[in-house]
Amino acid sequence: MIQVKKTDSGIEVVTPYNSNFVSDLKKSISGAKWNGSAWIVPVQAEAAIMNMLKEFYGYDPAEKFVTVKITAKKELRGPRENVYFKGFPIAHARGRDSGANVSDGVIKLSGTITSGGSVKNWDTVVREGASFQVSIPVSQAIETDEWAVEKIETVIDKADLIAERERLMARIAEINRMMEE
Repeated sequence: MIQVKKTDSGIEVVTPYNSNFVSDLKKSISGAKWNGSAWIVPVQAEAAIMNMLKEFYGYDPAEKFVTVKITAKKELRGPRENVYFKGFPIAHARGRDSGANVSDGVIKLSGTITSGGSVKNWDTVVREGASFQVSIPVSQAIETDEWAVEKIETVIDKADLIAERERLMARIAEINRMMEE
């Protein structure tokens, strides 16, 4: 699940791991730092980080999430990398002989995930027919050449609603202060 929160030290951003997102973040936003659990991005880079979240994850803070079942239409390989569904990591291995695990927030429903390849050029492998349950933005719940998608249910998370209300209330207070100046 993606989380974005303004703090005293900047904008705190939590995302599923995506090496391309991390690489682009490091190249694009000066002052972005990893604190061990989240990226801290300077407040001045808010528009840039929101654009990156949209590009890599399809993330829009106003968009609802939906729980879907995704099924691999063919064997999928992540060369020395995760196997992804639209930027969201599904499975990861650490080496040829490590086997594979599902990523955070992913539930394996059926099928096989494993590792393979050579010692130096290993792969994360999701076998054809393997299926998973994931929660993703509604706009990303579209079938691809690699994945079949089936809607399970819409997720309404009270904690998310409370956080969204707090964000909106803070923004309204900010607008009111600006209008008083």
